[in-house]
Amino acid sequence: MELKWYAAEIFEPHLAISLFSALVGISAAAYYGKVHPYLSFLVVAGALLAQMSANMMDDYFDYNIGIDKETIKTRFSGGSKVMEKRLVDPKNILLLSVVAMALAGAISLYLLRQNPAILPLLIVGALSIPLYAAYLVKLPFMAELTVAVNFALISAGAFMVSGGYAAIPYPLLFSIIPVGLVCGNALLVNEVPDRKTDRKYGRKSGAVMLYDPKRIASYYALLQSAAYIIVAAGSLFGYLPIYSLAVLAAIPLSASVFRAIGSYKSPASYVRGMAAHASGTAAFLVLLSASYLLALAIA
Repeated sequence: MELKWYAAEIFEPHLAISLFSALVGISAAAYYGKVHPYLSFLVVAGALLAQMSANMMDDYFDYNIGIDKETIKTRFSGGSKVMEKRLVDPKNILLLSVVAMALAGAISLYLLRQNPAILPLLIVGALSIPLYAAYLVKLPFMAELTVAVNFALISAGAFMVSGGYAAIPYPLLFSIIPVGLVCGNALLVNEVPDRKTDRKYGRKSGAVMLYDPKRIASYYALLQSAAYIIVAAGSLFGYLPIYSLAVLAAIPLSASVFRAIGSYKSPASYVRGMAAHASGTAAFLVLLSASYLLALAIA
């Protein structure tokens, strides 16, 4: 049945990252004093639709230029085999991407009316969706940076919209920057199995630029460590709730990912490493979000 293949294309595993990134901002808004449930729901819906659109557009571009013919599909990498196997009509995937983008745009315009201060965030997010697959992936290290910036902006926008705030307070950067770092690293981790094919087609992601698994692992460790250090510093210096130190519980998962990248042999043997980072990212974001809610409940 075609419907299940369309669903598989639309609802990719990493959609949860948008949800959890938005929840960090919403929880922070509640901690800072106010939150509007209706607007919070809309910002989550808009973030999910935007990521759906970006994922489908990226998959469509990959299919169109032939990358998916040369990659090995895993749960987290390898592109969209549903298009490659003609289980769905690729033109319909592009159409669905445009529809999702339009719905996300409509929600964004409504939220903009509620809080005009989010305009710069919306401009960056709106431009990155069509530009990512066509241009940004061909610039050195820009793939991960684009993802990192967009997920950080999801948290920032969720904070501003759900709480009605006109600006981001300085202490919140100790949450927003780590959100971007761990989400950008999720892309880096998933690029490792496809780096040979990506390089052939002119992509210049971090995995392609560094190429050697040990160098990629070191880069991953640098970015992931920075995320943990920023949160820990924010907690210890009073910029974040002390309970945010709980994110350090995800370090063993990050260590497992580091080892998986450094010892990479094949996509099949690497799936556990990708799964570990997906779990670690979810744990990091959920624990960070929960720290604000716990501090609010105890105060």
